[in-house]
Amino acid sequence: MDQTMVDVTDIEKVERGDIAVVIGKFGGVEISVCDVAEQAGTISTEVLSRLGTRLERAVLGVGSYAG
Repeated sequence: MDQTMVDVTDIEKVERGDIAVVIGKFGGVEISVCDVAEQAGTISTEVLSRLGTRLERAVLGVGSYAG
């Protein structure tokens, strides 16, 4: 079973249906895999390896590298 919970308790103006970006860029703000790993007390490889295979992936730009 794939589930993700995002705590938005301390974020103002959040409404049902809003987009929650966990890793990536949205509205001029970027959250990297390294940022998530640091918050979780681990390394980026572990964060990426724990993402399920059923997650939709999108490749942005030809030859781009998001490392």
